[in-house]
Amino acid sequence: MLSKVLLAFIPFLHSVSTFKASPRQSIDWFPCRENGSAPLTCGSLLVPLDYLNPSSNASLKLDLVKISAVKEPKRGTILFNPGGPGGSGRESFVGSIAAALRVVTGGVYDLISFDPRGVGDTIPFSCFTNDSSRKIYNLKAPMFLNSSDTAIGAIWAARKTLVRSCLENAKDRGELVGTGYVARDMMQIVDALNEGGLLNYMGVSYGTLLGSTVAAMFPDRMGKLVLDAVINPRDYYAGRDVSGATASDRCFDGFITGCLANPQTCALAQEATDARDLEGRIYELLDSIKYDPFVIGSDVVSGIIDYSVMKNAIFTALYNPVTWPLLASGIQGILTKNATQAAKLMALNAPVPTIFPSRGYEASQGIRPSDVSLRTDNLTSLLPLFDEFYATSRIFGDALSSPTLSYAQWPFKAKGGYTGNFQVKTKNPILFIGSDVDPITPLASAKNASAGFEGSVVLEHEGYGTFPNLEIVYSRHLEIQQVVFSNIGSPNIFVDVSFHFQHSSHLPYIKRDHEFLEKFGCLVDKGTKYFYEGVVYAAEGFGGPPPDFGNDALSRNGWSVSETEDPLPEETGADCNGFYIPFSNAILMTGTHSPRAHMRRKGIPEDEIEQHIPRLNTISDVVWEQWKSLAHEPGKLRFYAIDGVVNAVTSPLLDYLFRKKGSPEEMEWEDRLTFGLDTDEGKALFGTPNGVAVAWLLTNHHGALGRRDPRVSIFRGEGKRYMIWELIPEGEKSTFDDYVSKHGPIRQ
Repeated sequence: MLSKVLLAFIPFLHSVSTFKASPRQSIDWFPCRENGSAPLTCGSLLVPLDYLNPSSNASLKLDLVKISAVKEPKRGTILFNPGGPGGSGRESFVGSIAAALRVVTGGVYDLISFDPRGVGDTIPFSCFTNDSSRKIYNLKAPMFLNSSDTAIGAIWAARKTLVRSCLENAKDRGELVGTGYVARDMMQIVDALNEGGLLNYMGVSYGTLLGSTVAAMFPDRMGKLVLDAVINPRDYYAGRDVSGATASDRCFDGFITGCLANPQTCALAQEATDARDLEGRIYELLDSIKYDPFVIGSDVVSGIIDYSVMKNAIFTALYNPVTWPLLASGIQGILTKNATQAAKLMALNAPVPTIFPSRGYEASQGIRPSDVSLRTDNLTSLLPLFDEFYATSRIFGDALSSPTLSYAQWPFKAKGGYTGNFQVKTKNPILFIGSDVDPITPLASAKNASAGFEGSVVLEHEGYGTFPNLEIVYSRHLEIQQVVFSNIGSPNIFVDVSFHFQHSSHLPYIKRDHEFLEKFGCLVDKGTKYFYEGVVYAAEGFGGPPPDFGNDALSRNGWSVSETEDPLPEETGADCNGFYIPFSNAILMTGTHSPRAHMRRKGIPEDEIEQHIPRLNTISDVVWEQWKSLAHEPGKLRFYAIDGVVNAVTSPLLDYLFRKKGSPEEMEWEDRLTFGLDTDEGKALFGTPNGVAVAWLLTNHHGALGRRDPRVSIFRGEGKRYMIWELIPEGEKSTFDDYVSKHGPIRQ
């Protein structure tokens, strides 16, 4: 009979070959048994098992997955890591991220991900020989340092038993799963591709640590790198990642204020009078539940909500704001003693189902402790570090400091780790991306990482969470696609994301400037250049005519035009063109088409559109983000006009109303038809795709715009249909006629 140790060692043997890899191996590609949101190809590549042991004849088989480029000419290959440590690249591509990344990168790159060492079948790291011992350990070991008065000592002891189990069951691979060796594996993939020797790479969370490491180890071989949700590499390797907690409390504040601002979709808002009150009630609940857990069922594992369950639910939800309503409902369930409602917190504690073999949590336990340098056998010496975590974040201090108890006692030190100071100049500049309301990988970490890489740039967005939903992926990365990977200049579309409590005002946006574009060598066309200069002029609110930029794209009175004569970028097929007139509080849209609409215009079948193009929401927030960046007081927006309505739903309704009212083909301004929401015609117009955009804008940005009494005027002439909304603040009268007498009818 096979011993327990040998049984645990079989997966390791499966991924290791007993012959030495040649200097350059080729990738063996074959059809995947699984498929994702984009067609996948699977592959394998042999790499050295131990790079620092030249006498070894062992090789490691990497499992790869590829999304092939769909456009010509192909521009190369981009490697992708979804995070962790412990995240499976194969699993991520089977999920929705595959189609997202294809659109993000313009469809002109092959995209490859892989299971790093310790993950999946790639010398899987586990400290247990069976599921029973694994479950017993997880039940006995507390998760968070503040879960009880004795938690620190209990966790220290539990981790000591874990360390002994790891030393017994994983000693053959404990030194071989570190990030330094994974970085070398990535360069082996680059060499096998034989595409010029430069690494193009996108990494998220731990993927940014891997990206920083490979860039520091091989700076002259870096192509285009995008690192999003950044881990500070210096703090990571020191085992003291306090900087990761700098925005945790701000993110938690966003959960609270977002809930109170949306009581119709956040039931928890009923339990408090203001943000300070609600925050206090949640912290009081966390403290009391240590001593009086809430019982919701008969199962000893899933039927009790204690401090660790509730704290882990908060920890999980702040990663992904899509789950905030679920968290809010669960917390209210505990406060109101509603067991059915409180049970929703268990959904935030449930493991994520996987398709490929995966023990991501255990892989993380093996990879990160082996990477870090912190070691001590004196628990007391760690207490000042815990205090530093607590002082940095009240909500996450005990969660983020808990892993330190493993690092300190870990028996393995990863071979081949990077030992420099991350002061490096790479062949091409790195793009770091961060948010100041990211609870784990904040903007501060992105800035700290960027400081060591000469020429790198930090791109800031305002989205909450670390792992955003698909729409936020698009809103971030359409910028990346056009700025970094496609080199086509300024982006012309954001997506509308309402991911907090249905109508939250916290939308992600990206700060851009001309210097940023030029630093990446983007092809900024003249029209875009003049647009940027023009909007600065308009936003400053100067009077008189605009400066003469020598381009027809600018109109009189400081109107700034975002349209050019260049064709639409093929990467998205989307456009959002218009005039933004801050000192007149008016917007005139001249053409807006989503990627899906563009694909329909090209005659692409609906099933193909459904497969390759995301469902982007209304265009209104595209316009709002542009408007907000220009106007000193965006909340004073008064007029929203569309020059040339062509929508297949809206146009017939306009024509019907013109016929019904006997309107001439060439209408004068005084012939316009005006309807409010108190009329059937007004309701119908607001129900059209064009009207819904305005209604969504008023609803989604109620905080900035306040209550409005919108009215819509329609008229036609010169072969065009026009719609103009006046967004009248509550208690005021229409100023349409005054506006027209000063500026003329709102036409291009």
